[in-house]
Amino acid sequence: MEKKTVSGIVFILLLVSMLTLTFNIRTVKGDWVGIVTIRADGSVDPPTAPIATINNVTYTLTDNINGSVIVERSNIIIDGNKCVVQGFRIYEASVNNVTIQNANIEGSDFGILFDSSSNNTVLGNNITAASEYGIYCQWSSGNVIYGNRITNSAAGIRLQKSSKNTLRYNIMTNNTYNFGVFGIDFSHFVNDIDVSNTVDGKPIRYWINMHNAHVPLNAGYVALINCTDITIKNMYLTKNWEGILIAYTNGSLIMSNNITNNEYGIQMYRSFNNSILGNNVTRNSVDIYAQSMSSNNTLSNNIAGWVRLESHSNNNTLLDNTFSLVYLDSSYNLFMNNDILSSYDVVLGSIKVGFPAIHNYIAYNNLMGGPGSIELYHTSNNYVVGNVIAHKRAAGGDGIKILDVSPSNVILHNTIIDCRYGIELVGSSLSDPAQNNTIAGNSIIDNFHSIHTAYSFKNKIYHNNFINNERGPSVSTFTSLDIWDDGYPSGGNYWSDYNGTDLHWGFGQNETGSDGIGDTAYTIGENNTDRYPLMAPINIFDVGVWNETEYFVDVISNSTVSDFNINVTEKTLSFNVTGIEGDAGFCRVTIPNVIAEDLWQGSYTVLFNGEPWPFRNWTDTTNTYIYLNYTHSEHEIVIIPEFSASTVLSFIILTGVIALIVKKLKNRKTWASNLN
Repeated sequence: MEKKTVSGIVFILLLVSMLTLTFNIRTVKGDWVGIVTIRADGSVDPPTAPIATINNVTYTLTDNINGSVIVERSNIIIDGNKCVVQGFRIYEASVNNVTIQNANIEGSDFGILFDSSSNNTVLGNNITAASEYGIYCQWSSGNVIYGNRITNSAAGIRLQKSSKNTLRYNIMTNNTYNFGVFGIDFSHFVNDIDVSNTVDGKPIRYWINMHNAHVPLNAGYVALINCTDITIKNMYLTKNWEGILIAYTNGSLIMSNNITNNEYGIQMYRSFNNSILGNNVTRNSVDIYAQSMSSNNTLSNNIAGWVRLESHSNNNTLLDNTFSLVYLDSSYNLFMNNDILSSYDVVLGSIKVGFPAIHNYIAYNNLMGGPGSIELYHTSNNYVVGNVIAHKRAAGGDGIKILDVSPSNVILHNTIIDCRYGIELVGSSLSDPAQNNTIAGNSIIDNFHSIHTAYSFKNKIYHNNFINNERGPSVSTFTSLDIWDDGYPSGGNYWSDYNGTDLHWGFGQNETGSDGIGDTAYTIGENNTDRYPLMAPINIFDVGVWNETEYFVDVISNSTVSDFNINVTEKTLSFNVTGIEGDAGFCRVTIPNVIAEDLWQGSYTVLFNGEPWPFRNWTDTTNTYIYLNYTHSEHEIVIIPEFSASTVLSFIILTGVIALIVKKLKNRKTWASNLN
């Protein structure tokens, strides 16, 4: 009963204020200029200010005030009397239960500001041209905000870490950001906001404790608080602090929405297992922002600019999206198959992984254009695998940067083309170096510098292709001491400017015979040497999982290697090699012993265009190595189990018969096509 009575009184006040607004609007500005304070003792300071009171409870503006009113007294009513004033401010926690009504508030930074003040009423005010906020509540709870109109301001209504506020019949129109709610605790999101509040003519949908429902398409702002299984689909949401706010909400679907020109496009707070699919989230200050343990969410096939996963928002999956700038301050995320492109809004084209992030898997993404890079900053144990980073040199962009105490990261099988530095490896100081990272199997091509290191120690850099870079390694002589090869016979890196020969093999490169490794070391700097430079680019092929471990086969060759295949059923490993007709060619195949044993039990034959071919081979504790020479043309190389001579002959005959059948089928298809 008490609640109904209060609501009725407020509604009557609202009607009175709206009628007054309609019939008694003042348009002439007065000359009074200054800041007015209603003191705690009830006095008005200065006493010449145009505010009248008889009982120190009700204060009425008697003329326009070119300045703001500061309130230091509780339990009062301030009637604007349709006068123009710049704003009202309540700063002190001891000031509560203030009613501000019927004012025309123009041109201040804050129209009405409550900071640590509660149980106030804001009724029937007309607020325009506020440079910061129309109505701003911070750490302020239990306020009633009824029937206000906020237009042409930087922001309409903002609730900041405030709870149990009631909003009714507020109209927000043509503000940069109409409405928004921010909190750091569940209670901060618990406010009573119904559809009578509108943003640019559309209702606010502020749902609390809703389950298994669809948000109506006409919403202008959407918030899900402590909800489950909600669908937000095919909506256009614009010009709010958050296009969509998801707090303490699980298992919901956000799909195929167009979310633009907000401060935050989609903001998640402590929300789990939500699916964000196929949305266009662009031209927001931050497009997608996952905060404070928003984990196990899936983002797929979205288009967005700036995306951030804040600390402890872990175990999220970001797959097949198009982004422009990504911050990962969180851990155990899968970031895969995304396009990171420089855009109109966000020109960087970057993935940045920073403290306290660990154990992120950043794989098979494309980063094109702009000055950005994949940057690891004060983070460890991340995998950066199979990414393509290209065409950033003109904008001063780098490929992959490992900075400021970022140890134990794995940089594997990435392709970096036309950047300023292909890879930068820079620690913060001698005592806190970037160290113990693995940089292997990357192709670094046509960059200004291939690799730059400083304050860099004990990183292992091997099996990379450094090809046609304008300048070679830039290494700080006294502050960098890294490991530039994987020992013998695995080898080091391929350097396209290496001019050594390959006439010998062995740990000391003093045994007669080639092995695909240069006979002399490649000097990188005074304290950095690749002892076993590769004689040709290395090709690395993923051959899948064997005994629950992922394995790769490497082919070092001055030929173009194609059509690589392992056939477990037929127990064959095959690939094609091509090169300039008549030139000398070679290849060295490195096969993990677990695969060689499974396919051939350690006994195998090499077929070259279907015929047995001479080869050299050797093993170590990890791998089997097979080396062969040939004259370039187009050739097929097949490694098969070693059988008897008759079995090999049968295999050759069978291969020939299959080739003949395929040729005849092709000829028949061509003949039939000609008839048609």
